[in-house]
Amino acid sequence: MKFPSPDSFKSFIILHYAGLYSLPNHHRQHWLNIVQFCYSCFAYICMGLFSISITLNVFIYAIHDTAEFLQRLFEMIGIVAYTTQIFITNIRLTRVFNMYALMGRTFTISDVSIYEKHKAKESRIMKCILCLCVGMWVTLLAQPFVDPPERVLVLMKSVYHAKPPYRRLPVLLWLPFIDINDWTVYSILYMLEAFASTLFFSALYQVVNFEVMFSTPLAGQFEMLSQFITMIGGQHQNSVGQRIYYTDIRHNISWTESQLDTWDRTKPYGNLRKEMMKTYEVEFVRQVIRRHQELVHFKNEYQKFIASLLDVFGICPTLLMTILSVYQIAYMEHLPITQRVTILIEFIFINVGYLHLTLESEKLDDCNRRVVQSLIASEWYRCSPDTRRCLLMTLRQAQMPGHLRFMCGLVRLDLGFMINVLRFSLTFVNFVMITLSG
Repeated sequence: MKFPSPDSFKSFIILHYAGLYSLPNHHRQHWLNIVQFCYSCFAYICMGLFSISITLNVFIYAIHDTAEFLQRLFEMIGIVAYTTQIFITNIRLTRVFNMYALMGRTFTISDVSIYEKHKAKESRIMKCILCLCVGMWVTLLAQPFVDPPERVLVLMKSVYHAKPPYRRLPVLLWLPFIDINDWTVYSILYMLEAFASTLFFSALYQVVNFEVMFSTPLAGQFEMLSQFITMIGGQHQNSVGQRIYYTDIRHNISWTESQLDTWDRTKPYGNLRKEMMKTYEVEFVRQVIRRHQELVHFKNEYQKFIASLLDVFGICPTLLMTILSVYQIAYMEHLPITQRVTILIEFIFINVGYLHLTLESEKLDDCNRRVVQSLIASEWYRCSPDTRRCLLMTLRQAQMPGHLRFMCGLVRLDLGFMINVLRFSLTFVNFVMITLSG
């Protein structure tokens, strides 16, 4: 049972050899690391050209049809924003490994059942994210093989100025000097897009994994700590009713009274039991406060880490895509069934992703709430005045909001903010409907 889990490193190797992530000093030979760096630069240059081609296609052709423009704009924002996100993650991989190291030093297991519970929860979340990414990937690659409805044929002819047989790629690109109706050219382009989309969703899955693999075990660490906080002020007993004294709450190590008596009998001048009873309250609270500060430090570092990854290029595009997805849902009555399904899947994808990030933020705030509730449930009033003052400082710190913050604190990500975004999206749609009808 280690932190982090060894399974979290598997996808790194695949993305490393694909050029999306460059693991520092991965190869023993220095020249191989240089070649890997050059290959990674080439991969991102290709991704940049790919994004530019998509953008030009949207603003040269798709802009002439409102429904088509909104759908392609949604896809363009997602691809450009998340490609930039992957690039930022690659630049800050050193910080990722620093978080790994800090996690290994900070996290311990004092309750195996809590550890297993949060490990299973983390596994369920990542399986859901994997299913969502695979669903989007399959939907994207299957679109060209679905019989195009009449409206799509009209768009290919009048908007994109294509020629029969109107071959379509999974992602429409601006290719002014290439005839995609040629089967060989089309096959090559399709395979390139399939490969690029596979790497894109794999890297996106890994970015989401960065959010879950730290926050979920952190919630488990706070839950373990809360068990000890509720013990403040009272006598501690084990499962068989013996009085115990905790010497290390990080690893759930304690001594029973019989063990202390045995220790005292083996030492000619030892009176460990008396000393332990005299100073135990102060020492136990000191352990709790020290452990709380360790976890708060990790939580603050995690919040800075996520903010550095998602600050501008993650939050702003997500909000804009949420508004666009709601707008498309409201205006898809006249669209063919295949396009409706695509819009619905995109709507689910972006809103589930936004909800996931919001729940991760709420999970951090729940850590503070759990500490406050545990302090209230404890017998703190039995402690000495000095101990109560120390607990009061911990209480004040735990009462501060613990949500993720972005854009220099302008955006505090919680469920209330998400509801306001959806409300604004509906208001925007109503405004457009009233404007068009008037």
